[in-house]
Amino acid sequence: MVIKKNYIVYPNPFENEIHIKTDQDAKVNLYNLEGKSLYSFSVKKGENQIILNELFSCEAKMHLGIYILEIKSRNSIERIKLLKTN
Repeated sequence: MVIKKNYIVYPNPFENEIHIKTDQDAKVNLYNLEGKSLYSFSVKKGENQIILNELFSCEAKMHLGIYILEIKSRNSIERIKLLKTN
């Protein structure tokens, strides 16, 4: 679990889904460690369930490893490392 001023992200490490709880609407970007943007989506204020494997096609399936999750809100930009397992 990662707790920041404006949001909570859990679980970390994750298998197929994450939850983002935020106090305001935000734009979320997922990057690989090389900095390549893999997917962008929006979350609403409150609890959001994101099933990451459903965001990708079979060919672009998420592999095990570390990803960077960037959350941009009105007041801040936060980046955290996520660990994909299984």
